[in-house]
Amino acid sequence: MNNLTLKISRWDVSNRAVILILFILLVIVIRLCGNERNSDENDAGVRAEYSFNLVNNSEYRLEYDHIVSGTLTEINDAPPSSSARLTIQGTTFNVSATVVYNVMNPITGSLIGQLQFTLYTWLYVAPETVLRLYRVRDVSSSSTAIGWDTDSNTITVMNS
Repeated sequence: MNNLTLKISRWDVSNRAVILILFILLVIVIRLCGNERNSDENDAGVRAEYSFNLVNNSEYRLEYDHIVSGTLTEINDAPPSSSARLTIQGTTFNVSATVVYNVMNPITGSLIGQLQFTLYTWLYVAPETVLRLYRVRDVSSSSTAIGWDTDSNTITVMNS
């Protein structure tokens, strides 16, 4: 009897050995690249930052007081006739942060009231279009001395 071996591929190793080698290489690559990620265990995605503008056209000083929700990475006060940049951070398609500013009398330094607003950005996905949209929403103030207007990623504060 004649024993012939049929060789289908050029590999001289078994399929199991190739799979094992590829798996080991994958584990090594994941371990090496995994150290560059954020160490936050709750972080399931890539962090991104989104900027908003606070324009103060009033005669009052706007001083940052606290954040109600979300994550701010850049927070600035806004003296009269100036602007400040606010940057929120998130990992999802929809990112928001609610912020409270104190409305201060620039001469006496006394508290006149508070201004609260939500910075919101979301990803708009349509066929052949992906847009990052911005909005300042849910604006409220405990002071009647100021008014506001919002446009995309900007909130403008003015005297009422």
